[in-house]
Amino acid sequence: MSLFSLLRPTAALIGSALLALGCAQGADPLAPDFSKLPKSRPAEALVTFPTSVAQCSALPRETATATVGQKGGILETSNARFEIPQGALNTPVTITLTQTGDSANSVDFAPAGLQFASVTKLTIGYKNCPKSPTGSYRVIFVNDAMQWLEDMVSWDDNVNGRVTGDLHHFSRYAVAW
Repeated sequence: MSLFSLLRPTAALIGSALLALGCAQGADPLAPDFSKLPKSRPAEALVTFPTSVAQCSALPRETATATVGQKGGILETSNARFEIPQGALNTPVTITLTQTGDSANSVDFAPAGLQFASVTKLTIGYKNCPKSPTGSYRVIFVNDAMQWLEDMVSWDDNVNGRVTGDLHHFSRYAVAW
């Protein structure tokens, strides 16, 4: 009998014992160990400041109106620009953009509730606003009492003092921090 023939049953017994021990603890020896991954934080822990509408020096009330169809279009006031890409609307719609003229840099749209087939872009200036305590600005969806309803995906262009947000429907929007 060779040495290999004598050790084979011993090696098989040790291997079986290790496998049984691993399974007895409920662990799959081939499974990745997720306990070593960093723990995620709840979403509310990522927000360091409550959402607040920026209080700015008042701008004049202005209105821009245009009929926009499948080719898209742009509406502008002195402090806001609304871009509708080609294909966002299936039929022509008369759209009104109103720069509200109050202490919040906010805009209102008509017809209320209008929805788009693709993302539109709203850019609002904030050069007339104090420095943001959070270090950046964003566009938010607000109600008529200027209370936060939803954050829009936003890009803060702090070099030019304006913020752009993605819109999917009409309502009232404001600059916030």
